[in-house]
Amino acid sequence: MSPSLPLYDDPSFHNAYLLLPRQTYGLSHAPEWPTLRSLLGPTNNTTILDLGCGLGWFARWAAASPLPTDKNADGGSATHITAYDISTTMISKAIQETKKEGLDGKIDYKVADLSKIELDTEAMYDIAFSSLALHYLSADELARLLAQVYTALKPTKTSRIVFSVEHPIYTAPASTPAPNFESIIINRETQRQIWPLESYAEEGAREREWLGTKGVVKYHRTIQTWFESLTGAGFVVTGLKEWMPSREDVEGREGWEGERDRPMFLLVRAERREG
Repeated sequence: MSPSLPLYDDPSFHNAYLLLPRQTYGLSHAPEWPTLRSLLGPTNNTTILDLGCGLGWFARWAAASPLPTDKNADGGSATHITAYDISTTMISKAIQETKKEGLDGKIDYKVADLSKIELDTEAMYDIAFSSLALHYLSADELARLLAQVYTALKPTKTSRIVFSVEHPIYTAPASTPAPNFESIIINRETQRQIWPLESYAEEGAREREWLGTKGVVKYHRTIQTWFESLTGAGFVVTGLKEWMPSREDVEGREGWEGERDRPMFLLVRAERREG
């Protein structure tokens, strides 16, 4: 990876990233989306802040307003979405797709680094949303961002932040290389594979090799710390899901047998409330 480029602008990483099903086909191929959608709640006639929007799949879903007669269509019917991402490549592609779908009047895309972003808005948004982005922030960066998000949300009992991150059990191992189910065999008789939980209490940066790129840095923090980061910013946590595949999800998918041994994602809803 070139040190002069953000990770998602590096051509080799970016091209590999686009091959992920959720990037090729959108929310329908993000297995945690139905659960995250339930935490999100009603989005019609809302203003939304999308933090780490990537290719804009969520922003376009939120902006879409399907006709009541179209039973197969889905959309959030939001009034307006402001979507940020650090990657100029991602933002450029998001803008192109948004124009194709005729939604460019409802979405403003902006290039910004979430670790340094300045949200100069106050009491503007009903919802803040983030999908698999906040685990790239250090403790200080996360605290700074959450404080700004709290201020940017309207002071009502329905204003909320909803986000997904890699689950702390998944991010905890500090070993190098990071563990994966293909390389872990505990019981030689049964070939039962078990996720090696270690270094859970040791919070901080974790370097990973991901999608063929070495030195990808994500930050591990415990569930308690995620909770306290939100309450410290003034939020009230009202929903928490530890997402992993259901038994039905696992059936027929080769290599997924061990994916129910530990949660993949932590999904959270926290509300600003009034005042």
